[in-house]
Amino acid sequence: NNADILIAKLPSACKPKYPGIYLAGNSKNAQVYVVNGRILLRNGVRLGATEKTSYFTLSGIGFQIRTSKPRKFLSDLGLWVNGWEDFDTIRGWQKPSYFVSHDSDNNVGICTLVGFVKNKNAQNLNLPMVQLPEECRPKMNERLSFNLYGGGNKYLRVDVKSNGEIQLMSSSYHAWISLAGITFVTSSTLAPPSQAVTDINMAPS
Repeated sequence: NNADILIAKLPSACKPKYPGIYLAGNSKNAQVYVVNGRILLRNGVRLGATEKTSYFTLSGIGFQIRTSKPRKFLSDLGLWVNGWEDFDTIRGWQKPSYFVSHDSDNNVGICTLVGFVKNKNAQNLNLPMVQLPEECRPKMNERLSFNLYGGGNKYLRVDVKSNGEIQLMSSSYHAWISLAGITFVTSSTLAPPSQAVTDINMAPS
């Protein structure tokens, strides 16, 4: 069965502002797709008695919800290095960008990245993609690792360093990589309490 399986419908307060592809793990490298507030298991991955692993996780899915705050495009800011660039935005693929929000309940800043990237030079794949601005860098001296989705239905390890560099750690070539799923607490100065708003949501795990 190649049909997508509907897992859940998100409430109106927790719907992505932009569609994204997110990876969830089971024995078949299941791909979870969040679009228009619907969480889908892509391409009808079989679950149950036919699989030794009959579960997957939604943990780690993070996205910008529908707010009036703008996202910042990596290409517009001139952040690409080492041959990395946007992936085919002409045909509607999401343009890479980041969004910094503030969680007033926990008094922390949160940075979320989305969009599709590519590098035509295979020799540069393990060189940094960008160096994020200070407002969108992991707190303290943390180096964060994320399992992302790339062309060829593969898990990809992508690290975000404390200096803001994003680097692909997997060795094989991929036509594109989705940055959806990169969400972390930032080291940036938080907005004053009067301006801070809770405008980032995580999908239920």
